[in-house]
Amino acid sequence: MHARKSLASVIAIGATALALSMPAAHAAPAAAKVQKVKTSVSFTTYKLNEPKVTFVGKVKAKKGVCEKGRVVKLKQVDQNLRVGKDRTNKKGVWKITFNGNQVHPGKFKMSVAKKVVKKGGKKIVCSATSKKVDIGA
Repeated sequence: MHARKSLASVIAIGATALALSMPAAHAAPAAAKVQKVKTSVSFTTYKLNEPKVTFVGKVKAKKGVCEKGRVVKLKQVDQNLRVGKDRTNKKGVWKITFNGNQVHPGKFKMSVAKKVVKKGGKKIVCSATSKKVDIGA
């Protein structure tokens, strides 16, 4: 009986060692490297061509991928009115034109949502951001 337990123990230890030395068939892939990139949005200027008003600004970040293709939303805060939205060009520039007869001067808020990009096994997370400006009458 003692010999039987010993043989069973040896087989069990051998099978365990073999299983541990083999790579798992369904192992989870290594976690992608994550790089967080701070983003800012700015208001550059506005143009008045009555009744149309055009706001121009820029999204800035240390990585170009975080500047291009970002959706900027513009809201007139005092009226709680969404004025418009635009997608930035490859340099991060955005431009939103709206009817000045319907939107009053006052506080405006520009906002940009978070953007996640997977590139070359890396994950780049471009932060969300917003900024308020006061455009007086």
